[in-house]
Amino acid sequence: MRVVILAEKGSVHGTEYCEAIQAAGHSVVLCSVEVGAWKRLQQLRRGFSIRGALRRRVARARVPAPDVETHVIRDLRQDPCPSLLVEADVALAPDVGYIQKGILALPEHGFINAHPGLLPGFRGNTPMEWSMLCGETLGVTVHQMVPEVDAGLVFRFAYHGGSEFTKGVTNEESIAELHATLNKLALEAICEVLSWKEWSPGRRQSEIGPAFYWPPIPKQMLPLCLERWKAHG
Repeated sequence: MRVVILAEKGSVHGTEYCEAIQAAGHSVVLCSVEVGAWKRLQQLRRGFSIRGALRRRVARARVPAPDVETHVIRDLRQDPCPSLLVEADVALAPDVGYIQKGILALPEHGFINAHPGLLPGFRGNTPMEWSMLCGETLGVTVHQMVPEVDAGLVFRFAYHGGSEFTKGVTNEESIAELHATLNKLALEAICEVLSWKEWSPGRRQSEIGPAFYWPPIPKQMLPLCLERWKAHG
């Protein structure tokens, strides 16, 4: 399968996704997006937006470039990006928070995303932290990207601890370690979806349960999130 990955230049996620998907036997093309000092409005005019928290995290990381075909992109609407997406079976965008509808439709199977929360109950930018505060299961949802945030068809769930009934922890995992665990789950789940011989039509989120969009959680509340979640173990 030919997979195009859109990620900010130097992104930790971009490198990890390229390496994992290439190791699974797929053909990978990386579109390395140069963001620089663009403002959000400028990004939206060019067909995408980079998540602010991820941008700050990327700025602190020194990541070697993955050994894959790479193209530097400044505007998703201008070649070579559209041509690469049209030739792709599917595309991934681990650093990108918004992509225009016309761009989402270019790959044969569209874009898929690994959301670090169980949809549709935990939409938004901090689903893991809200799941912890609510004492709910941590997990990842592989879903199709659509113009509405976190609202696409669901292909697969992956649960922290291996079970949807695992709500607490038995060790001293930190917030950062939990994020790393979910990122590993996300890569494994995406590779499994990409390995399917026939592309699944997915499940509508309305068939799974009610949808809730949660606001971002302030950094000061992270210790409380961890405390509440461990209390449910």
